[in-house]
Amino acid sequence: MIEEIHQTTFVDLNKKIFILIDESHFDKKWALAGKLIFDKTENIFMIFTGSSALELDSNADAARRIKKELIFPCNFPEYLLLKYNIKSPKNAHNSIANLILNNRFEESIETEFEIKESLYSLNNDPNIELKKFLLKYAFPYSLNQNDNEIHRKTVEIINRIIEKEIPSLKSFNTSTNNIISRIISYLALQRPGSSSNIKLAQILSVSPKTVNDILNVLEKTQLIFSVKPYGTGTKMIKKPWKYFF
Repeated sequence: MIEEIHQTTFVDLNKKIFILIDESHFDKKWALAGKLIFDKTENIFMIFTGSSALELDSNADAARRIKKELIFPCNFPEYLLLKYNIKSPKNAHNSIANLILNNRFEESIETEFEIKESLYSLNNDPNIELKKFLLKYAFPYSLNQNDNEIHRKTVEIINRIIEKEIPSLKSFNTSTNNIISRIISYLALQRPGSSSNIKLAQILSVSPKTVNDILNVLEKTQLIFSVKPYGTGTKMIKKPWKYFF
């Protein structure tokens, strides 16, 4: 990739162009290529994407120059748009925020009416559709697949992260891979925040340090993310963090 970039983009540095590279982590010099271009000119806009979060996140050449954009699973309005082409009202998010923070009821009532009107074409109870979304349709690859295909694809992604990506960040022994899988399953089946790391360590018969190390690594792979307790530093330490798949 780096040789191709030299040949194709250093012809005219005064010309404004885009470079869009997907699955960039397959080239071990992707960050060096981006660094050389970044340092040479401001006229080239680069986007590097890839399914390996660690490869894109832990590179020294890109650390000071990169602006990261994390891609989370679909939210419900995005799901409705992708699956059924149902568009939410433009100001729905702001309207809900104003209702909660500023008691602006009139605006939220109007937004609620627009949302209900947009859902008429759904031909299904919105509550049922929401449950379907929460169970299996948060990931774009699942939109046109059956249940078995969705589960198989999701398990494949989890196993790939455990077997290939995590070892590149932290060295665990072979038996720990099974513990990592069990922690992921546990988090998926429990109410977030309902169990502390110490309790989780007791259930799995491992040390709390091992559990903390695994959770930290899983966050770096973006397989899970945490929500910290709101409040002072003492409260953040005492209360368990909530982890989401």
